[in-house]
Amino acid sequence: MGRLIDVLIYGNVLIAVAAVFFLKSSEQLTFGRASMGTYHWLIFFGSLFVYGAHRLVGLHRLQAHRVDDRHEVVRRYEWLVLGLTIAGLIGGIFFFFGLSRMRQTLLLFPAVIVMAYIIPITPGGRRLRDFPFVKLFLIALVWAWLGTIVLLWEENIPGLWWLFGERLFYILAITLPFDIRDMELDRAQHTKTIPQLLGVTMSKTLSYLLMSVALFLGLVYISVFSLRYEMLPGYIASVLMVFYLLQQVSIERSDYLYRGWLDSTMIVQYVLLLALAKTDLVQ
Repeated sequence: MGRLIDVLIYGNVLIAVAAVFFLKSSEQLTFGRASMGTYHWLIFFGSLFVYGAHRLVGLHRLQAHRVDDRHEVVRRYEWLVLGLTIAGLIGGIFFFFGLSRMRQTLLLFPAVIVMAYIIPITPGGRRLRDFPFVKLFLIALVWAWLGTIVLLWEENIPGLWWLFGERLFYILAITLPFDIRDMELDRAQHTKTIPQLLGVTMSKTLSYLLMSVALFLGLVYISVFSLRYEMLPGYIASVLMVFYLLQQVSIERSDYLYRGWLDSTMIVQYVLLLALAKTDLVQ
């Protein structure tokens, strides 16, 4: 079982699945139903490619032969990450050409950010993520853009930017703990992050505040714009679960808390939206 979990996590399969469910949660909050179409498959394969490429580039940029046990596991599964990254690239290209012209255009913005995040863009070999304090915001911006603007722009729904804000603060809240986990690694690579500036305790407090803002924006979106009141119980339950997991965050905690549980909140949120509303999945 442990080996299977490692494959799902370090092969980036879990985050790719979570990305799809992130889209489905946005649809569920908006329409009370969700689909599985070309764009969802693009996000699945695109996530395999992006996170795989990021892992491979990051692994080979490490100065030390051994940083921690987590990176030793990544080294062990490097062949798997490479294979899934190639599969992600091929699948992503295939499904990209099945999208509408509008969605293809809207994807250009996050695509530029993602590639500059992974590939060095300065003569000194710095990536976009290496600039002080920006990587957290770049991740949240891309996820929120993909999970709302690209997904729903053509639907012309009211309150779209409220949902964008909710998704943005949600991702900020669950991503900040990863910077807490990586404090020593980021310090060794001279990458300045918010936890280095604020410390662990204040950074956890900031995560609570960010999640509280997401909750407020989500409640406004559901109550004023989408009018899917049946989504409220599941949505509130999913936010409470995130608050509980944020309490468990520390530098010493296993990577399973972060890449296992925190990433999985995107999957669990969709399940709770369905289960507590007693609705059925459409297609």
